[in-house]
Amino acid sequence: ALPLALAGSPGQSPGVLTGPTLPVSLQRPIQFRQVASISGHSCRPGSPGLPGPADNSNASPNGSGAACYQFTHKGMTVTVLRSARVIQADPGQYALNIRFTTADASRFATLTRKLAGQPTPRCQLAVIVGGRVITSPTVEAPITGGHAQIAGFATRAQAESLLRQG
Repeated sequence: ALPLALAGSPGQSPGVLTGPTLPVSLQRPIQFRQVASISGHSCRPGSPGLPGPADNSNASPNGSGAACYQFTHKGMTVTVLRSARVIQADPGQYALNIRFTTADASRFATLTRKLAGQPTPRCQLAVIVGGRVITSPTVEAPITGGHAQIAGFATRAQAESLLRQG
């Protein structure tokens, strides 16, 4: 499963634990940025890069970050979602099912359309919260449904910490 994936209807996801269903203001904005390069070492002090996981299968929002990510100018920032739900994706793994506002859904579709088919790593979409990359999945096709799932949270509290009732 991709750490960022199309989600059907958030209500159809098994294991729903919590989540506001009306507009949700985020505690910290979520940035979606096109990856330009990923180094195999931590970011050097003063570099424009951001820390993140060296391997998406070990993505963790609070991990030590073994890689340094650089980005292109393509991206977007989200501060409000139409809805969000925290689910238990697998034992010990939690995900945030999100539904974008209409305007952000359109922007996200445009962004993912630009990334689909690009060579690696430019086909990767970094999900950034609090100045660190949570995950950077490959965009294989435009994501046009207005839904996405951000996985890689070790605890429900980590995923919930992004949400604040709007």
